[in-house]
Amino acid sequence: MALNKFPHSKGTYVLVVKVNFNKTLSIGKLGKFTFIVGYYFYIGSSFGPGGLRARLNRHLSQHKNLHWHIDYLVKYGQIKQVWYNISPVQQEHRWAQVFSILPSVEPAVKKFGASDCRCLTHLFYTASSNVHHIFESFCRRISKAPVQKVILT
Repeated sequence: MALNKFPHSKGTYVLVVKVNFNKTLSIGKLGKFTFIVGYYFYIGSSFGPGGLRARLNRHLSQHKNLHWHIDYLVKYGQIKQVWYNISPVQQEHRWAQVFSILPSVEPAVKKFGASDCRCLTHLFYTASSNVHHIFESFCRRISKAPVQKVILT
């Protein structure tokens, strides 16, 4: 499902992935992990050619090589929302710090999406279905630049 809603600009994003059934998945070299029912928030950034549009459309594509940790999860789960911010400054590590202190959100898998940095993880989990509340809480803590939300289903 490619979307032209996303800008070609550089920026940081969150994929909101819904998992409907408990499932154990092999995540590349990271290992095997059980993903339980709920919502997962994956934080990433895109500073390469095509910007956010190219990266987000790749994540939304059904036919791709499994390259990044998130590719394994989205093959099984459903991307329900995308939150993004246009900025020439990489913010994914700051966003991961913010997610680590949000109420009702917890780290999901150690080093997921964060094998090349010092962050504990770039994947967070909540059992709550109130994703809108989590979005509002996240935006209050980010404050400097507006975060856009695209609801996919």
